[in-house]
Amino acid sequence: MKSNLLSVDSLKARLSDANLIVLFTSMADIATGQAEVLPPMLIPNSLFFDFENVFCDKSSGLPHTMPKQKDFQREARKLGINANSSLVVYDSKGLYSAARVWWMFKTMGHKDVVVLDGGLPAWLEAQYPVSDSLGMLGKSGDFTAQNIPGLMVDSTWVLNHLQQSSVIDARSSARFNGTAPEPRAGL
Repeated sequence: MKSNLLSVDSLKARLSDANLIVLFTSMADIATGQAEVLPPMLIPNSLFFDFENVFCDKSSGLPHTMPKQKDFQREARKLGINANSSLVVYDSKGLYSAARVWWMFKTMGHKDVVVLDGGLPAWLEAQYPVSDSLGMLGKSGDFTAQNIPGLMVDSTWVLNHLQQSSVIDARSSARFNGTAPEPRAGL
């Protein structure tokens, strides 16, 4: 079984691969809503995967809602992503928002996407080359998004399957139990 994590050593060895696309992503702080500032050092030729403003369904009224298939495809193609691209996703925290981007691509049918194990902190610790800016966008890609059944379900499905499925809530126990407030207004 292929791993969904890629080591920094493996990424370093593949940086010159023509099919490789390295995506940096970030997520606004859930407590304050403040957007993360682009780090001063990035993995060379990284492109920015913006799911705060681009890869989201702004009409939903909720943050980070998966965009419609056609919108995801259009924006992925703008990043030069092809059906045969090898995608490596990372963030500045080590493993925070990169996993969400991995899931989004898997849900939309991209077969070759991994998360950089340890993210930017691991890359910097290894003292590998860095860049002070994002990479340049190339020509438009040919990736065709296809919703993969079962990787995303709606509330009706969850309610209908509560007895035979396990529901895992990623919130803190205090937020889950309602003893701590939800830091994001409207949720």
